Amino acid sequence: MRRVNSLAAPPPRLAAYREEKPDVHDWETFRNEERGGYQELLEALVRNQNNLCCYCEIDLIENDQSIEHFLPKSDERYAHLALAVENLMASCGGGSLPHYFDPEDERIRTPDPDRFRRPLPDNLSCDRRKADDSPEDKAILDPTELPLATPVYVVASLSGKLSVHGEGCLRSEIDVSIAAQTIDLLGLNCPRLVEARRDHFRALEEEYDTVDDPALRLAFARAVLTPDGDGRLERFFTTNRSYFQIEANLLFEAESSASE
Repeated sequence: MRRVNSLAAPPPRLAAYREEKPDVHDWETFRNEERGGYQELLEALVRNQNNLCCYCEIDLIENDQSIEHFLPKSDERYAHLALAVENLMASCGGGSLPHYFDPEDERIRTPDPDRFRRPLPDNLSCDRRKADDSPEDKAILDPTELPLATPVYVVASLSGKLSVHGEGCLRSEIDVSIAAQTIDLLGLNCPRLVEARRDHFRALEEEYDTVDDPALRLAFARAVLTPDGDGRLERFFTTNRSYFQIEANLLFEAESSASE
């Protein structure tokens, strides 16, 4: 899980809807009345997150993306935030879409074990695992409040498991126990994601382990850790950063210095 910036402002249709109906905060009403507005909002969130899920960092594709309310819209305490962009992010389907991706169903045109695997619920993640749990009741980290340059999580090369980066949490004043609980409550170490990250790490090793030149490794790291010309990041950002650890530190330290 990495830092996700909130949208700077509502997209045009949501802004117009909120101006026209300032007292209406119901999410389903907005979706039913503004189908084009919902799609516009989803596309804006996906672009804003460089096409990565706010939780597991898999790439967001047409049939595997939705709008996530960090503070659940079903909780009366947060009902007024149902249409607030600061509470909205884009997430994947969390492994809950057999009709699109089930590799065991020969009728599926795009089988993808990274996006769906049996058995359920063992392989659910992200908002499908989080469901309607409130962060106040079961504390998890908010992606919009994570540090930009300092890693909070790291991926192990051999196993593909996500774990807490203790030093990064200490530097960022993040409670290590909450960071660890976030992994569990979002299912970020479900078998489906662990194996996908492990395979991704191995692919990085096969492609870049023979590259010894520091300048060239830095260039490769920049290619996978910064958005491309279309604003997209490669899937599994934290896995990429864990592999290019030395180069990533150089890149992000330089960015931090430039922004000060």
